[in-house]
Amino acid sequence: MTTNHSTINNDTAKQKAKKRIEQLKIQLSDWLENLNDDDSLTKTLEKVVTDMQATGNGYLEVGRTVTGEIGYLGHVPSTTMRVRRLHDGYIQMIAGTIVYFRNFGATNSNPVTNDPRPNEIIHLKEYSPLNTFYGIPDIIAAMTSLTGDQMAARYNIDYFENKAVPRYIITVKGAKLTPEAEDKLFRF
Repeated sequence: MTTNHSTINNDTAKQKAKKRIEQLKIQLSDWLENLNDDDSLTKTLEKVVTDMQATGNGYLEVGRTVTGEIGYLGHVPSTTMRVRRLHDGYIQMIAGTIVYFRNFGATNSNPVTNDPRPNEIIHLKEYSPLNTFYGIPDIIAAMTSLTGDQMAARYNIDYFENKAVPRYIITVKGAKLTPEAEDKLFRF
């Protein structure tokens, strides 16, 4: 009888734990989706990854509440961002306006603007040993193949636009052609 009673208690405890886990998953999902009023978390991360694949660099902005909790996640276009030389943060430049961002988790003061609580940046980059500041997109390694493919495509377009008649140069050395023969050769 003790075994049945403990089995029932274990099953009840498991069910309560599963229910609590499901409630926490829903709360976490709601919290993550409410970190940005403009985009869902998925859309924000898609933008960051798209930038990373196109430029080698993706930037995720993290804003904190006055209590220090994360209150905002957003995408910052990689084309507007610069890494500071001292690796102590990032600068965003848009139309002459400069915004300073700290490294994620850093607490250093703002050396650039008067904002006492700058947002933070998580910098995702395609690693390259050639550059410690920025990533390099994967397509760079395939640049010669890409150029060859473009040239082959242009050649094929020229070939078929010319009704599949290839270009020829005909030279005649040491022969004297009559005007009539020269005209026939030209038309050929």
